[in-house]
Amino acid sequence: MRFLEYAKNQMPPKMIKKAAPFLLGLIPVILYFWYIQKYGVNCIIADDWIQVPLIHSAFFHNLKISDLWAQNHEHRTFFPNLIAVLFAFFTHFNTKFEMFFGGILLASSFLVLIKIPVEKLWTSPWMFVLPAFTWFSLCQFEAMLFGHHFAWNLVLLCILLSIYFLERISRGRGYLIAAIIMAVIASFSSLQGLFVWPCGIFYLAAKKTKKFYMASWMFAALVAIVIYFAGYQFQIMSDKPFYFFLAHLGMSMEYFLASTGNIFWMPMLSFSFYLDEFFGVCILLLAAYSIWTFLKGREDGSHPLPVTLILFGLLFEFALVVGRSGYGVMQASSSRYTTYGLVLIVGIYLHLSVSRPAKHTLKSYMKAAVVMLLFFQMITSFLTGSVMGQFHKKQVIIANEILAHYTMADPALIQRYLYPDVPQFYEYASMAKESKLSIFSSLRK
Repeated sequence: MRFLEYAKNQMPPKMIKKAAPFLLGLIPVILYFWYIQKYGVNCIIADDWIQVPLIHSAFFHNLKISDLWAQNHEHRTFFPNLIAVLFAFFTHFNTKFEMFFGGILLASSFLVLIKIPVEKLWTSPWMFVLPAFTWFSLCQFEAMLFGHHFAWNLVLLCILLSIYFLERISRGRGYLIAAIIMAVIASFSSLQGLFVWPCGIFYLAAKKTKKFYMASWMFAALVAIVIYFAGYQFQIMSDKPFYFFLAHLGMSMEYFLASTGNIFWMPMLSFSFYLDEFFGVCILLLAAYSIWTFLKGREDGSHPLPVTLILFGLLFEFALVVGRSGYGVMQASSSRYTTYGLVLIVGIYLHLSVSRPAKHTLKSYMKAAVVMLLFFQMITSFLTGSVMGQFHKKQVIIANEILAHYTMADPALIQRYLYPDVPQFYEYASMAKESKLSIFSSLRK
């Protein structure tokens, strides 16, 4: 209390007024890293195991570029693989370190977001606050507490950096080269990274950029896509053909709606899946309205960044349908898929908040609706984040105990807590032990 009184007396009212939104915006960032510290546990689980052979090869000096490039399900994760290998030399594959690194990438992406067109988009410092609470929402706890998920935050950062440089290409071709480099890193970090190219085309078209820049971007996109799909095997994790979603359009639509609306993540409710579908419909209507008003009102000078975020989010949700709908519609509610859904709703909020709509107009009602959704999302993320963080930590502690004595562990427990393919797990685990990774390392904490 004395500190607050001192600050009030020493700081001018104008300074306090300017600092308040930034201090509020820091709260979710701090909470995000605190959450990782409290609930994150160093343990190799799930898709973390896929990087173990790469690290083992690197430790024993027989790692090849082709190993880093190899297809991981439907993804090319060259750059995340490279980063994981480099980090392993210092941390012995401490997955909690990767969690914090993912948080740094997410914080960096938000910083880039608010620095892109400051004078055109961020009309008030208070506009930072709600997007900050959404961007760092605890509803994405799986993405926060799995080490390998830093790859998606890397993709997000590179896409925003691409837009950041595309915004400035009129100052010189060096910015175009920088944008292409960021897009290439995004492309070879995850399948979703390829969406940077169509988003960039939309962005350049909306900005009415010179034909040379558009042609250069499209040529780079073509080269990147050809390289990505060279030798590609079209399959998905559920062992269904990639056209499975076309043969089951009803289920695919349910999946699409649920994955779009799962940013609220309320698994304790028995009807949570139907809530996801309901919120998915609401978000899609808001997204459609935002795109329509942007295309209709281009003369008002509205910036294309929010709609670019919306397009990226929608492309991600569609990719989920293609790649994961074979698992069944309930899988759409997984927390690990919420990050880009949060990007989608932030884009909607920014578009509807650029100008103050007149009262009792459709835009004013749409803006009120998205603000209510963001507040509701913020409340539910605190409630479910705490519960699921505790649950996740208990599960991973059990997984660590099983891993420490994996040679004597029940295969059913290994399959449940560590890795679904038990024979493959034993091979990976022996590599991890030989390389002294994670729990087998003296640096495990």
